[in-house]
Amino acid sequence: MFFSKNDMYNYLVNIIPRIKRYSNELNKTELFIDKPWIYVDSNLNNHEYLFLRDQRLIMSLNGIVKVGKWELMPNGKLLVNRIDDSILLQNLFFNDALFVLKMSNADETPFVLINQTLIPDLNIDNYLNHFEANDISIYQNDEYLNIANPDKTITGNNLCIGGKVISASQSDIEDGIYQSPMANQNIRYLIKSKTIVNIYYLERYKTINNIEIVIQQKSSDMLRPEDFIIDYTLTLSPKNTIVIYDRTNKKYNLRVSNTGIITEVNDWYDFLNWIMLSVLVAIFVGFLCAYLDK
Repeated sequence: MFFSKNDMYNYLVNIIPRIKRYSNELNKTELFIDKPWIYVDSNLNNHEYLFLRDQRLIMSLNGIVKVGKWELMPNGKLLVNRIDDSILLQNLFFNDALFVLKMSNADETPFVLINQTLIPDLNIDNYLNHFEANDISIYQNDEYLNIANPDKTITGNNLCIGGKVISASQSDIEDGIYQSPMANQNIRYLIKSKTIVNIYYLERYKTINNIEIVIQQKSSDMLRPEDFIIDYTLTLSPKNTIVIYDRTNKKYNLRVSNTGIITEVNDWYDFLNWIMLSVLVAIFVGFLCAYLDK
């Protein structure tokens, strides 16, 4: 469903005050950078907007592209240079799926950008009604729950084991591994039955041949059996063992299954420490025995 200009204004004026508390601030730039935003004008033309990380703004209509700029101002407003003009926008409502802005200190119809990945049919009426009727209904004690997206990303401030998950769209949440939309995040979340049941960390190591590998771990600072090597293509020794080094050059000897699952972890430093301790104990016992024999 698409609105006339007046209907759109009236609809948003009514619903936004009810959902405003669940909006993000514009300083959460990772939620709108590099996302496929669509603006539908009064003639039902789809204008494509892409906010790039280097602050270029790609604007496309029917394949004709203009390259402008965007900048987040100290007062939290968004300055947009559209080549033909520059406008200052303030945030009305902003989440992964919708970007509702209006001209600063003006009573014009809001400027609505739709995330095409999360709302493929561009139907903001259905989306907002679903959001209000279903998603908000499970917010409890002002706790912001986690939101799972169709592209297998997840956002929220309760990203812990046992955290509840809601859908950013009207589709069911598939069980499986989800990740943060932030490119530098090395954390993965296992979701089952709309609940985070496990958290994994992706850590980088190098083999003795200087080949980089990534291991999915249950702990961010410790390798354990049942962790596994991502994109496993290594050739192992006949005993299915491999020597790797972490970022601090700490050495591990791993035994690995044919599918990349780690079955045994031997920490060389712990092993050497054990040997040194054993030697010191043996020396001490030797001196003690010699002393007692006198």
